[in-house]
Amino acid sequence: MTSRPAEEVRVRSVAGRWTFGFSWLNAGTVIVAAGVSIALLFGALWFLLREKPLPRRRTDLAAPPRLSGQIAAAQERLKVNPQDIVALV
Repeated sequence: MTSRPAEEVRVRSVAGRWTFGFSWLNAGTVIVAAGVSIALLFGALWFLLREKPLPRRRTDLAAPPRLSGQIAAAQERLKVNPQDIVALV
């Protein structure tokens, strides 16, 4: 009772309407998971490392007339002593 391979009964899985073809080892699934992971990583890095402006108080900036007087005084000090670091700053 030998039979040829073509005449053997082949069992095929039933692909019904509720059967999903999802597998974690599928190449497409791994590519999508890697893409989502990379996007989340760069999104988290951007959120954590974004430039946050420092809050300024009103006392940090001098008034314009006083500021111009300080600049003129520093220029006079630099004319006398060009190596004066305090006047240069």
